[in-house]
Amino acid sequence: MTGCKSHMETVKDEVLALKNRCQSQYEDLLKLASGLDNLVERFDSQEPKVTKLETDTHCLGMLISDYEQNFNGIEKRLERNDTRSRELERTVQRMDKERDAIRGELRTIGEQANYLSNVKADKLDVQTELNRRALMTDLQLRVPYDVFNDGVRELTRFVTQMREEQYELDENLKTVQYELVKGLDAKASAQDVSQIRKQLVGVLARWQKAERNLQVSTGDTATQLIRGDFHSAAVALTSSLSHSTGSSTCLSCGVRTTIEGTKSAVPVARESIAPGV
Repeated sequence: MTGCKSHMETVKDEVLALKNRCQSQYEDLLKLASGLDNLVERFDSQEPKVTKLETDTHCLGMLISDYEQNFNGIEKRLERNDTRSRELERTVQRMDKERDAIRGELRTIGEQANYLSNVKADKLDVQTELNRRALMTDLQLRVPYDVFNDGVRELTRFVTQMREEQYELDENLKTVQYELVKGLDAKASAQDVSQIRKQLVGVLARWQKAERNLQVSTGDTATQLIRGDFHSAAVALTSSLSHSTGSSTCLSCGVRTTIEGTKSAVPVARESIAPGV
């Protein structure tokens, strides 16, 4: 009996211990269930934010796609402007070649006049030779005044159109930059903003480089043409030609000029020269 009683006490203690462990596990399960409920509630509360984040991400992607298209359009327009700038540069180079040719012709005329003066040709021979040289130059090498004026007007329209397009490009670029910074400050991450700002800096650098190349390549005369100051460019060209030959005016204008070396006045017949505008 004593042994059975002792065994019963042992079993009772084990049952109590098992009951305590079950009670402890039950409390742990209750805590775990409560934690799971809290986690589910937190997930439910975060679901609208996740949905809004997905929507914002989609909108940001569409916005970036639109800006990429705008950048592509700006790049194409810059390429077209580069092409036009190269055409203008070639035009200025042709004008420089024509100017050099005119200087060579005037130098040749001056040499002929000096030669005639050295051999003591009479005034009639000198005038006849100068008239013949001027007439040959006008008939064979020089552009008629009406064609020249048409070319100047066309160049004026072209330069004006380029200035208007440049101004429009600058305004569009400022607008795109403002909209981009404004939109991305609210929606984009710091990395996206930095990348797109780098793209903007690259576009601005390319545009400024194109402007510097255009200014360096064309020189002072091209700068006056781009600004629309054709009168100053013409005056500068005429002054340069007159200074290089030592004459007061061009022989093709039909006015009095001077022979190099002697500085004596030699009249040029107006009827053999096309009238200027």
